Amino acid sequence: MTLSGKAWALVSSLLLWSCVAVMAEPGKSITVEARKIPVFLPQHPDRKHFVELEFLGGLELSSEDKGFGGISGFRMLNDDAFLAISDKGKWFSGKIIREGFQPTGLADIRTGRMRSTDGQKMKGKRDADAEGLERDGDDFLVSFERNNRALRFGFSGNHLKATSAQAVFQLNDVGLENNKGPEGIALIPRGAYKGTVLAFPEHAFNERGDLRVFMFSNGTRREFSLVASSGFSLTDATFMPNGDLLVLERRYSFFGGPGMRIRKFDLEEIQPGAVLAGSIMLTANTDYEIDNMEGISATPLPDGSTRITVISDDNFSSDQRTLLLEFRLP
Repeated sequence: MTLSGKAWALVSSLLLWSCVAVMAEPGKSITVEARKIPVFLPQHPDRKHFVELEFLGGLELSSEDKGFGGISGFRMLNDDAFLAISDKGKWFSGKIIREGFQPTGLADIRTGRMRSTDGQKMKGKRDADAEGLERDGDDFLVSFERNNRALRFGFSGNHLKATSAQAVFQLNDVGLENNKGPEGIALIPRGAYKGTVLAFPEHAFNERGDLRVFMFSNGTRREFSLVASSGFSLTDATFMPNGDLLVLERRYSFFGGPGMRIRKFDLEEIQPGAVLAGSIMLTANTDYEIDNMEGISATPLPDGSTRITVISDDNFSSDQRTLLLEFRLP
């Protein structure tokens, strides 16, 4: 059977639109509503400073898209653009809109499913429970729970796709609980251990009861520890522009609800075998506008101060919220 010129044109058009649909699918656009949070401690609405940090403002985020939520890893890419990952193997990109220092909304939100090296969508809790996100040049490192490992990804053309099947690290041999794996991942930016990848399991205690942090460099695994206290466990970590390490911690009790803490550690003190206590920059409980805080990122401001952005994982529960909070370290 031969096709007329019009038929060929129709077939070509259908094929073209099919290709366009396939190409567009990974990064669909969604709408995210944002309610401003101008006060961090409602009982004291005029208070802006908390230990070392100044509260700049926050947002309560929601969307009619059922895939939005569960955000576990978060990184600012520049002053306003961000990339985030969820524990169901999805990614979210977009921009934070601000008036002065105060966040007022989000824009250009796109989302898709993380993909393995063969282009297949990552699914299932065993292999797609993404928890930590770190930028490494043009690449991104993502840590996963349950199958406790980190993989390297490239983000282009609205694809967050693994560039190698070989793990950046794996922690399946250190006795981590099923849902207590590497919540955070960070890359040492300078100094004697520049380029070393740090993995922060949620619950990995040594014989002294301190929280274990693993160091990976050139195929070698070493570790140091953070002094554990007040029932807090690790959820994320990032390095500030000056090189110091920020660690985000949480705790939860049936009667007390969620708690959040941010600690700071000097870069020069990070080395194998070290036991670090750090300094507490912020502690908050249910009196404050917090939830299940799981992601943290730090960016420089023009005046030399640092903006710290934290985000929560709502666990896709109607009883929890996706909150984005911003602070400034003078």
